Amino acid sequence: TSGLRVLLRAVESCRQGMLLEPGQWRDDAPTTQRQPLRFGRDVSSDGCYKARVACAFDEELDVPLASDRPGVAAPSLLAVEIWLERRTMLERLDSLLERVGFGTGLPEFDRTWLGRALVELPPPGEDRMPSVWPVTLTAHRLSGAVGAGSSVEDEPMPQSISLGVEWVTAEYEDAEGVACGRSS
Repeated sequence: TSGLRVLLRAVESCRQGMLLEPGQWRDDAPTTQRQPLRFGRDVSSDGCYKARVACAFDEELDVPLASDRPGVAAPSLLAVEIWLERRTMLERLDSLLERVGFGTGLPEFDRTWLGRALVELPPPGEDRMPSVWPVTLTAHRLSGAVGAGSSVEDEPMPQSISLGVEWVTAEYEDAEGVACGRSS
């Protein structure tokens, strides 16, 4: 079984090194559910056929932003990380055997980072309708910079992702349940 997932993280600004480093999976980050890949074809204006692989995400994710906390700069970008998530039959069998104490501890999923789109956040309170953002760094480009022979060179890579932003103001509380302030 395989599909795509999207992981979001707010960043203060685009560090120069960020453009050349692959993403890292974080279990505590806002992520989508795994969505299946859909295969199709496109016909260009000159009559050439191209294979098309697409994945539809229709999810709302809450991304906590620390914009009103003292000493913390408000994020200006949203890093949208695209991941391929696979689970083999062996991993499924191992997770079943793990329940009765006979598993070998294989990871539940094999995740491969495919690329990143950097989305500029609108000013607080200003929403942005969904629009297409290019995936600026892909594992193809990164493996080409590192060297040939990577396993991702022959796989299709994401080209773009559609994303909208809606600001929501929420109250947040400390560990004792005392209201501390508002977060956008």
